[in-house]
Amino acid sequence: MADLFVFYTPNQASTTEANRVRFISNLQQSLL
Repeated sequence: MADLFVFYTPNQASTTEANRVRFISNLQQSLL
């Protein structure tokens, strides 16, 4: 279970980063 948590945490962080980048891209396109 500990190994799964260690694997899951960085994946969760990268997913959040990807969502933030996608949100910013969509926001910029809507402003254009």
